[in-house]
Amino acid sequence: NTCLYGYEGVRCTQCLRGEFYRRAGECVKCPDLPLVQLIAFVVAIMAAGVGAYAFQRFKIHLASVQIAIDYMQVLAMIARAKVPWPPLIKEILYVLSAFNLNLEIAAPECILPDLGYPLKWAAVALLPVAAFVMFGLLHVAIVLKKICMGRDRKKLCNHSPSFTGSMLMLGFYAYMVEARNSLDVFNCSPVVPDDGFTYMESVIERCWEPNGMQMFLAPFAGIALALYSFGYPAILGYLLFTRRDRVRQDQILRVFGIGDSRLTNPNSYVLRKYLSKLYQHFRPELYAWVLVIVGRKAFISVVALMFRENPAYQLACALLVMFVAYALQVRFVPYMPPSTFEAEIQRHQRLVREGNPIHQSIASNIAPAIAQMRHEKRQRARSMWGLDAPSLRKVAVTNFFDYNSVEAVLLGCGVFTCLAGIMFQSGALDLTYRPEVAAQAETISWVLTLVLILSLLYIVAVVGNETYMQFSSGRTVSTKKKGTGKAGK
Repeated sequence: NTCLYGYEGVRCTQCLRGEFYRRAGECVKCPDLPLVQLIAFVVAIMAAGVGAYAFQRFKIHLASVQIAIDYMQVLAMIARAKVPWPPLIKEILYVLSAFNLNLEIAAPECILPDLGYPLKWAAVALLPVAAFVMFGLLHVAIVLKKICMGRDRKKLCNHSPSFTGSMLMLGFYAYMVEARNSLDVFNCSPVVPDDGFTYMESVIERCWEPNGMQMFLAPFAGIALALYSFGYPAILGYLLFTRRDRVRQDQILRVFGIGDSRLTNPNSYVLRKYLSKLYQHFRPELYAWVLVIVGRKAFISVVALMFRENPAYQLACALLVMFVAYALQVRFVPYMPPSTFEAEIQRHQRLVREGNPIHQSIASNIAPAIAQMRHEKRQRARSMWGLDAPSLRKVAVTNFFDYNSVEAVLLGCGVFTCLAGIMFQSGALDLTYRPEVAAQAETISWVLTLVLILSLLYIVAVVGNETYMQFSSGRTVSTKKKGTGKAGK
C-alpha cells in the first residue's frame, strides 16, 4: 500500500515535507508564495496591536469589537468539529480561525520544514509570557525616560494601571486561544482502522506513549491549563468581587459622564484605569458579566475536546451552550450602551429614594463629584460620546446597533451554525447515498453561507458606526485637551 500524494510516514500520518502542510487535520499543498503568506499573518497581528494601542491612546472603547471577536472565536472553535461542511462554509470558518491565532494559516512548515508541533505549541503557550515581558520592558523604559526628564518621583509609575488593564484585556481575548492550545495536548482519539492506540488530533502522535511527544508536552499543558483556563477567571473574579462597591460607583459616575479624573472620581479613579475595560460596558448591577462570557468560552473549549469522535454530540453540546448564552443575554440585557445612560441615572435616583442601601452609599460618595459637575454646568445626561439627552433618546429610537442587540444577533447566528452543522453531520444530507436531497442540502448550505456573510457585514457596519460616532462627537479632541490639565494627573 502507498500513501496518497501529499502524505508520508507510518500510517500516512505526516504531510510531505516542504510541499504540503497540515490544515484543519488535512495535508494541503503549500502556497506558491509561503513567505508572503507568513509576512501577511505577522503584519496583521502587528496592525491589530497598533490599532489596540491607538484605541487605548485616544480612549476609544468599542464594545462591538469585543463582541465581534468573541463571536468569531466561537465560530472558529465550532469549525474544528469533524463535520462535512460545504467547501465555501469550510473556507469561511477556516479564515475566522485567524482570531484564534491559528498558526496553520501562516503555513510555517512550508518555509521551515523541520518546524515541529512542539515548537508551534510552545509559541502559542508562551504568548502571554512574551506579552508580559514586553510590557515589563516598556514599563522600565518609560520609568527611565521620566527619570531622565526629571519628573516627580511620585509619578514615575502612574502609567502602570493602564498597562495592567491592557494585560487583563489581552488575557480576555487570548483566553479561548490558550484554553484550546492547552486542551489540544489531551485531545486523543483512535484512528481508523483502530489499532488499539489513541492519537493526538492536532498531529498524529501516540498518546500516553512513554518518551512520546504527547507525554513530553502533557506536564506543560497541565501547567498552562491551570494558569490560563482556571487562573485567569479566578483572578478576574477576585478583582471584581472584592471591589464591587467601587466598580458600581464608577459605573454610576460613567453614566453621569464624569469620573475621568481624581477630582471627580477620588475613590475609583485608579480602578477605572486598570480594571474598567472589563466592566465598563455592563450595567452597574451586572458588573461581573465578563465572567459569564469567559465561562461560555471555557465551555465551548471543553466541548471542542469532548465527543470528538461523535461530531453530532459535540455540536449538540455547543448548541446547548450557545442557546443558554442567548437566553441569559435576552433575560438580563447586561450591556449598557450610551443610549441607556439616562435610564440608568433615573434608575439610580429611584433606588436612592426607595432607600436601597447600596445606591444610597454610592450617592453619598459621588455627591461631591456631582456638585462639581453642576458647578461646571455640565449636562447630567451627557455620555462618554458627548451626546445630550435628546440625542440619546433619538439614538435609542433610530439606532439598531445597540450592544445588546448585536450580542443577541450574533449568538443567534452561532446557534444556527451549530444547528446546520448537526444537519450536515446527521447523514440526511449525504448526497452519496441520497442524491434526491441535493436541493435541500444546497438550500441549507446557501442559507448558512448567507447567515455567516450577513453576520460579518453586520459586524463591519456596527464597528464602523460606533467608531464614527465616537470620532464625530469630538471625544478624542476633548480627551487631548483634558490631558493638558492638572486634575487627575
